[in-house]
Amino acid sequence: MKHDEKTAGKKPLGIANTVTVYARPSSYIKSGRLARIAFGKCEVEEAVRLLVEFLAEADEWKGFTLEELGRFCNKKGKSAGEALFGLVSAWYDDGGFGCMRSAMEPPYIIQLDAKHFAVTTTFIEKLEQASHQKERGVAK
Repeated sequence: MKHDEKTAGKKPLGIANTVTVYARPSSYIKSGRLARIAFGKCEVEEAVRLLVEFLAEADEWKGFTLEELGRFCNKKGKSAGEALFGLVSAWYDDGGFGCMRSAMEPPYIIQLDAKHFAVTTTFIEKLEQASHQKERGVAK
């Protein structure tokens, strides 16, 4: 394809868009990166750990029901609510530094249908970004 002023910066037709491939849930557990995440307050961090450990059993980012999540959490002495804490909706913690998750931010978990939920790409990307920042010693 000839490039000139009219085509500069444009992608030629027929070239596929970039596809993002995410690490599997188990990779965060095996690498120890899960211990160094940054989703906010400690209760939310624990929810992220529980949720990733749950998804690591199938080793894929797949939809799940509250019953499946509840069974997994019960084995660990926790509840499904603890695995979803701070990930489903907005929250504000006025203790300490006053951290928050705004209602304007994209959701971390969505409801697919009457029974099924799934983590969003926002959740996975935040997990990936936070784990790499911690590995490099970059403050958030």
